[in-house]
Amino acid sequence: MDSSGSSSNFIPRSQIHCFHNEIAPLRVVRHQGPRVGLKFYSCAYWPRICGFFRWADEVIDDVRTMLMDKDETIVELQHKKMALKK
Repeated sequence: MDSSGSSSNFIPRSQIHCFHNEIAPLRVVRHQGPRVGLKFYSCAYWPRICGFFRWADEVIDDVRTMLMDKDETIVELQHKKMALKK
């Protein structure tokens, strides 16, 4: 399975979908300028048909936030489970 960046930044590319539920491929800015080399996801039809565009770093931040939220939920549920056992 492909990854983007180091193993700590692993994001399966198949999980990034555009607005019409197609896989948004990982791309790299190739035009000279301040953002050359930065990674981003966009629809294969961007910008003509679909406006989906996300910087890869934003996707990684979103996934980290979701994981932290899930961890908090797990801890809360574990506390409720312990309270019910008493």
